[in-house]
Amino acid sequence: MLTNAVAATVSHCSGVISSSHGNANKPKSRAFRRILYAIALHLLLSFVSSYDLDNNHPPLDCNLFFSSCHHNKVQAVTNNTKQNVDTKTRFIRPVTKKKRKTKLPSGWETTSFHEMYTHFNCSSHAYDDTKPIPTLDQWLSMREQYNQHVDSNTSFNDPIPPTDGYTLKNNERPPFYAKLSPGKGRGIFASRDIQKGELVHDGSNSDVVFPDGPVLRQYVFALPRTMACDVMEWTWTQQFQEGGDYHICLAINISSLMNTGDEEDEVNALPMSSMTAMFYATKDIRKDEEILTDYEIYKTEWGAVGLE
Repeated sequence: MLTNAVAATVSHCSGVISSSHGNANKPKSRAFRRILYAIALHLLLSFVSSYDLDNNHPPLDCNLFFSSCHHNKVQAVTNNTKQNVDTKTRFIRPVTKKKRKTKLPSGWETTSFHEMYTHFNCSSHAYDDTKPIPTLDQWLSMREQYNQHVDSNTSFNDPIPPTDGYTLKNNERPPFYAKLSPGKGRGIFASRDIQKGELVHDGSNSDVVFPDGPVLRQYVFALPRTMACDVMEWTWTQQFQEGGDYHICLAINISSLMNTGDEEDEVNALPMSSMTAMFYATKDIRKDEEILTDYEIYKTEWGAVGLE
């Protein structure tokens, strides 16, 4: 059977080789046939695992063999080329994004806080309980815009990322994390058991301040809609001393996601007074319990900061 297969393969391959050289009708010498036998035997042994000679499979297809070799060679070159391209692409230096050019509405310089809120249609955004927690890129973008439009000297070099809060004390992050709160949207939850009287959040160590309303207005209009709405949800006015001026404050980290309690007995974190941003636990807070405050602790006075 093997001899017959070799003979059949020689006959088939000799025709292929001869026709490929334009000499299909040329008589074949004995030496030439010996060479063909050697080639056929080599091919047969190379492909024997792929062909079942005992079941009368046809002789090896030399056209298939040679085209297969050519395909494998081309494929190898193609794969090497792709590998080189991928390697080069992986190490291309990232292209710096161009700053977004904000199209400001007519009369934006005199818009009040509530007019800005309406301009960005923030009501639908505020009541969307499914909106996700801001990503690290979004927090960093808000910080970048703050440096560009408010205060270029403010440093955001905290080793703890805004997605985890900030450095509270002793190089530790605050005892909370962010996730969606049923019926409230985004919120912060205790990452461990917190004892009554323990410091939960220190805004004096992480909040940023706007000098006046016009600067906040410029900052808000530099942001995309959802970020602008978030900022207007998170900002508040506060006096730092009795009878002092009102200031606009904002936290550009997950502490901004702290919700207010619907009922007084739900509140578990409050500052000592309306002139401080240090929040203490008013009761024991269990791990994974939502941290809730009272938004009414700070009096909202947009007119006092030029936004009414």
